Amino acid sequence: MWLIGWEGFPDRDDTWEPIEHLAGYEGEIRAFRERKKEEDDKKAAEAGANKKRRKEEEDARLVEDDCFEDTQGGNRRSPVWKYFKIQKCEGKVQNVRCTLCSIEKKPIAYCGNITNIRVHLTSCHKDEYCKLIAANTTSETASTESQSKLDELVPQISSEKRDELHRLITKWLVRCGRPLTLPQHDEEFRDIFRCLTKGQYVPPTYHIVIEQVLKLSVEGKARVVQQLKELLEEGILPSICGDIWSQGGISIFGILVYWVDKNFEFQSRLLAAIPVLSVRHTGVELENATKVACADFGLGQYCGQGVDGVDTVPEFIHATCSDNASNIVCGWESFDGHECSAHTLALVVLTFLEQPLVRKVAVQMYDVESPTKAANAVPNPDGSVYRNHQLMLDEWDIVRESVYILRLMDCKLEDFVVATMLDPRYKSFKFKYAGRWMRGRLTLKQAETWLANAFEADWKPKGPVEEDERPAKKMKSGPTERTSVASFLMCDSDEEDAVEDAAAEECEVEELDEVHRSRACL
Repeated sequence: MWLIGWEGFPDRDDTWEPIEHLAGYEGEIRAFRERKKEEDDKKAAEAGANKKRRKEEEDARLVEDDCFEDTQGGNRRSPVWKYFKIQKCEGKVQNVRCTLCSIEKKPIAYCGNITNIRVHLTSCHKDEYCKLIAANTTSETASTESQSKLDELVPQISSEKRDELHRLITKWLVRCGRPLTLPQHDEEFRDIFRCLTKGQYVPPTYHIVIEQVLKLSVEGKARVVQQLKELLEEGILPSICGDIWSQGGISIFGILVYWVDKNFEFQSRLLAAIPVLSVRHTGVELENATKVACADFGLGQYCGQGVDGVDTVPEFIHATCSDNASNIVCGWESFDGHECSAHTLALVVLTFLEQPLVRKVAVQMYDVESPTKAANAVPNPDGSVYRNHQLMLDEWDIVRESVYILRLMDCKLEDFVVATMLDPRYKSFKFKYAGRWMRGRLTLKQAETWLANAFEADWKPKGPVEEDERPAKKMKSGPTERTSVASFLMCDSDEEDAVEDAAAEECEVEELDEVHRSRACL
């Protein structure tokens, strides 16, 4: 394709033409190519001359090795200096330039160490850096031969040292939550010890790890027993807390013992982790398991469930703490203690939120506060979406009363709280206006203006509505069925619902007529 300029036409009318359209213009094409080649050669010569001139200028600024004096306090024993030269600026060493890069690239900052130089070499010239490493390794082989001979004389690992290594590996597995079969089946893990000990030490197998776990368990239990014994000798009674943890076919009853030592520091120890999958989680079973575990650590005496005898465990326990589950509350009746206050408060709030009317309002508040759910929501039967809610006055009262509780639950309802300060005296006021306010499209002044026009009077938000100001007639509630909620119907049957809707529509028509008559009088 050739770009053809047409005589008598501007450059914008030039066209691209194939060679077959240019028959008879062979001479002009040949002359154009020769002229183009001459221009390209001239530009290449100028570029080469400029590059040579810049290189000569840069070389004039580079310091030779024999006259180099590092003013930054560094040294040049590293092999990476093979590909770098020092650049001098006003008599001070400031930069280095890579001899492998083109002259157009910026120099590298030099601060007395080779960090920047090494980073540049590893990122831009990986092959040369690998060659340097290989050459450096070969040159260091002779100097390390004597050290290698000493390394071959690795002393034999004694049985005591081997057991200590087994113990350390087992503690690492348990404390870091690693699989107990890792030392036996992880070849990379075994290669580390094979290299360090020249094959003199083999990591423990699974059975050896289990043996070490049992030994550590016995030692740990003995330490806790001794600590509790010293605590009782000082006249301090410890407290206990417990709970049942179940997941994935595993059920464990865990008991912790805790106290405050003489330095007023909180101390806690694991008293027991009892498998309870095969037994019923009744209060009797939990009481028996708790007393057996406490007596096993020296906290009183207990003969066992169903055996008449000594039972002094409650006398050695200061207090207990548990959740509000009926089984553990019943099982720990013989101890002095209390249920967890945080769990109690959580149950109170949960009970409050489970109330039918409160649950309905909470669901609507959640729908508005969840952008993803609002965007992907299935429309309601009337075609409205989650952000288009209609709340009755009693529901707005519930919002005002519950919003402070929900804020403590970290529900992120600050914007919603501001929106709920609007008092929906007009029954067609839907939540979409509050949602618009939340998203910044409806300011407080605009909301006041809209409500004032709706009521034909000046209105300002003054908080909750007094009883005498509320309409006496019942307001119509919007559709409240959701895909995530079974039903929040306000009526017991469809017939009652239809009757109520008809009455509400009739009231709405009467109210609108009254508004029109008021406007006509004005």
